[in-house]
Amino acid sequence: MIRLDDTEIEKLADATGVSVMDLQKLYAMGMLKESAVMECLVRYTYGSIKKMGNYTPTQIFFMLTNKYKISRYAAQKMVYNKHKPKYYCEKCGIEIRKSKYLRNDGLCDKCVALSVDLNNL
Repeated sequence: MIRLDDTEIEKLADATGVSVMDLQKLYAMGMLKESAVMECLVRYTYGSIKKMGNYTPTQIFFMLTNKYKISRYAAQKMVYNKHKPKYYCEKCGIEIRKSKYLRNDGLCDKCVALSVDLNNL
């Protein structure tokens, strides 16, 4: 588990909109996903420093790598990568592609096939 001090918990609270008290409780219980916390902190810190306008992205990434002890590649990946939404079948719950989700009104091909009544055709 990564160690979060009070300032990092406050940053996380600002970034997520969750209260500091709730985050402290979740952190104490070990219920925060480390990778998600680290990504949120890196994105928030990068955005805060970038808004100041005093530093280049290269300098900011150097600061982030020193502060969070991560590679430059990892920091860049956290900042620049977009999260694609995942789509799930509304009937059986398996993960499906967006195209199938939209085409079949939220159902996978198997559930669509099962919903067709061949006796009425």
